[in-house]
Amino acid sequence: MDQLHTHLGDPTLRATARLLLTEGHRLPDIVTLWRQNTVDNLHVQLGSLLRRCVERGLCRDSTVVHHPWLIVSPVIHQLFQQLSSAAVVPIQIREARNTHVDMLCELLTPQAA
Repeated sequence: MDQLHTHLGDPTLRATARLLLTEGHRLPDIVTLWRQNTVDNLHVQLGSLLRRCVERGLCRDSTVVHHPWLIVSPVIHQLFQQLSSAAVVPIQIREARNTHVDMLCELLTPQAA
């Protein structure tokens, strides 16, 4: 999670997100290609990792295992918050990251036998 949240401060990522949001409708084929090579690939990798973790008893089978895009959703929400705000306070960024981790722990921690 740290890596995902750290990338939120990357000016290139922010510029790409802003461009996709405002101009993506003009180039749907390119947006589709970008999505397949980045976002969809990440979801496939996360899903594979989570399924292996479930098989090994490292995490619980939950909604996020079957819909790994939900793992990234809080990061996307935070990105939108940052793009739509003039100033983002660092404590808000840390709080969002910590809350995201708490949520994933609740959803994935194996239940006691």
